[in-house]
Amino acid sequence: MPGSVPCRPGGEGRTPRRTRPARPEPGPPGSRSGRFHRPGFRGFLFADATALAHAPDLGEALRQVHQHVARILADLLCRGRAAGDVRTDIDAGTAAWWLVSLLAGRSFRAAVVPDRERVEAELTEPALRSLRPARGE
Repeated sequence: MPGSVPCRPGGEGRTPRRTRPARPEPGPPGSRSGRFHRPGFRGFLFADATALAHAPDLGEALRQVHQHVARILADLLCRGRAAGDVRTDIDAGTAAWWLVSLLAGRSFRAAVVPDRERVEAELTEPALRSLRPARGE
C-alpha cells in the first residue's frame, strides 16, 4: 500500500478485527525485556519486526504485518477525515506509512535519546498537528 489510498465516501472502511497479540514472558524485573514486553506495551513491536525483516523465513510475514497495520491506520485516518478531525489534503496511505515510520523509530529513540519520555511527548504534538485540519477548515 505505498502511496495513494482513497477514502471511501463518508470515511467508512473496514472495521479492524481486534486480535489478542501473543505476549512473551517478561524477563527479570527491571530488564528491558520485562519492561518492554509487559502486557499492553507495544512500543517495541515495530523495532523487533524491523530487525527481523531481512531474515529469509520471516521477512515476508513481517512485511505483511506492517502492511496490515498501515491499512488499519489509513482506515482510521479516513474515518478521522470524515469526522473533520484529519486534514483532507493529505493521502491517508502516505500518512499511515509516516505514522508506521514514527512508531518504528521509538526503539532507536529509547536506546539513544536522553529524557526519552519528554522527547516522545514532544514528538506527539507536531505529529498530531500535522494531521489536524487548520482552524476554520
